[in-house]
Order: sequence, then C-alpha cells, then structure tokens
Amino acid sequence: MKLIYSICIGVFISMAFFPSVLWANQSIEIMVDEEKLNSDVPPLKEENRIFIPLRVVSESLGAKVKWDNSKKTVTITNIENNVHLMIGKLKAYINGNSIALDVPARITDGRTLVPLRFVAEALGADVYWDENSQIVWINNQYVLSSLENGEGYILNPDNGLLYYADKDKSFTKISALGLTDGFLKMEVQQTPNGNKIATIVNTYGEPSIINKVHSLYLYKNKVKHRATARYFNRFEKNVTLFEDKVVITDGKKAYLISDITGEVLEVYDLQELGESKGNYFIEGIGENFILIRHNSAGFLTLINLVAESKVLLYQELLNEVEKEFVENNDVPYHGDYLRFTGKKDQTLYFENRRFIGDKETDNYQYVLK
Repeated sequence: MKLIYSICIGVFISMAFFPSVLWANQSIEIMVDEEKLNSDVPPLKEENRIFIPLRVVSESLGAKVKWDNSKKTVTITNIENNVHLMIGKLKAYINGNSIALDVPARITDGRTLVPLRFVAEALGADVYWDENSQIVWINNQYVLSSLENGEGYILNPDNGLLYYADKDKSFTKISALGLTDGFLKMEVQQTPNGNKIATIVNTYGEPSIINKVHSLYLYKNKVKHRATARYFNRFEKNVTLFEDKVVITDGKKAYLISDITGEVLEVYDLQELGESKGNYFIEGIGENFILIRHNSAGFLTLINLVAESKVLLYQELLNEVEKEFVENNDVPYHGDYLRFTGKKDQTLYFENRRFIGDKETDNYQYVLK
C-alpha cells in the first residue's frame, strides 16, 4: 500500500576535498513520490555512495528535524521513529537502538549531509538506485498531504492511523481508518474558516475497481464529522464545499455542515432524491439544487430542491444520437459524461465529453425553473 514519490535534491561540494565526486550536472536525481523536490543543494555521489541534505529529504518524508549546534547532533522524528545522529560519528540511534554507519554524517557549506541509505533505514522508506539512469528512487512508507501554511497530514497505510503535523512538525493522532490493501491517495483542503476537509481514497480489487472514499471534516483540527462511501468501477470526485458550508457523503446521504459552528445544517437522502437504491456521487450543489449521479446507472441528475423535481440532464441536453449512445454504452461504464462547470444566476453550465463526431467536448446550459 506504499506510494512512490519523486524528489530531485543534491549537494554542492568542493573537488579539493572530495576528488571522486559525481556532480549534479551529470544528472543524478533522487525521486520520491513521483514529484521533484527542488533544493538549492544538488546531489553528490562519492565512492559509490549518494549523499543528500538531511533536512530536505527528511521533511519531504513527513519528518521533523532538530539541530543542536552546540553538540553537533541532529534529531529526526516522524510518527513512529526517533533518530539521533552525530556529525563525524559512525554511529546513530533509532528509537534508542544503536545503528552502525559505513560513513559518518558531515557538514558541508552549512548543510548536514548523510548517506541516502541511512535515511531509508531511519524513516522506514525503501530505496532503489538505478545506475543506468543515475536516479535514486525512494518509496515513502506514508501518505502525505501538506498545506501551504506548513501544516500537514500523515497517513500510515499499515494501521490506518491519521496524524496531524503542525508547522513545527509536532505529531498528533486524530483518527483511525479502516483501510483495505491497495492504493491510497489523500487530499486535505482548507475551508473558508480555516478548518480542514480530508479526503482519503482507498482503491482496491482487480483491476482496482473499488474506491472507498473516507471524508473527514476536521473542525479545529479534531474530527467533527466523518463519512465513508464505497463506489464500484466508476469514480467521480464529490463536491466538498458550497460557500461557507462543507459537504460530505456516505454515498446514500449528503450532509451539509456549517463551517462556522461545525454543526450539520441539512441532511439529504440521496436514494430518496434519486428514486433508486445504491450509492451516489455529489457533483454540484447550490441553494436550490443538487447534482447527483448514481454509481451504477451513471446519469447526472439535477434535483431541483424548490420545485421538488428530478431531471436526467442527458435527456435535456444531448442530441438523439448521443442519447442513444449513453443509454446503451457500458464501456468503461454506464451513463453519460456530462460535467458540471459552474453556475451564474439561474443558469447551470455543463461540459460533455464526446465519443461521437469530431469534437472532443461540447458545452451546454440549463436554466433552473
């Protein structure tokens, strides 16, 4: 259940001190979680070992780094491990246990450099070196989501524990999730009033056809409301915000929550609104409407909350040929491909991905009555 990320990092160093150095302009890269982590210090290869700046890599893996200048020691802490490292010493400690190093950590141009393999051992990451491409791949053990203000969230796939990391990387356990072995993706967004919505998508089955979506509303960094929806084959992204309100769903009901008080304002019975059993996606919401899609049938449906009416939008917006196509097609899944793109006054705007004709997409409007 581990994800791969990519990071590009390195170390500037003088040839006068280290004669057998492979420089960063020779394309050494360190890839962690399929995203590049830019650093002002490029990578260094010396005597078949890769040296990296400790702080850049550790923090990218969700760890806190503390430097003691008087003792020339560094402490690395993540949600499970506490690592103590001494500059110039061939010994480190992980959770109090002594670990021997082949080469010591050192300071170059004000940066603490350590052998890459040590970072893997200390933070629980897997490392693979590709000699041909000169790329180091790091497989992070945890699933991370960071906010621009320095806060972050860390999910341990092995036990389903979710942690909050403040700006100083102090860790607090906030929830436990029931996860199934498979792939994980986590997104945390900040609400208008500074609260958070965490969405964790757990994909599993063969070939990855089941999506279990955990939605957590974090009010003052504590789980105030949560819901889990299970979708089969087709997967659409649920809307999570409407003005200063939060929206979460378990697929059968939708909960509209005040982001000011944290209390539930409205509960929508999606099965009653859609007039069919099963799970629904919520693809749009407003004061007088809600857009839902049945997971199996797959048709985007407008629920007019004022008129108390239901409209299958493909029947109103598509031409006869396209209607026939979406009614009979089942590859890769049943239903239409309409997407809600916005609202102005009483007009709703949609985009349709086309499979017939030369155009890839068409745009439509629907006026609420």
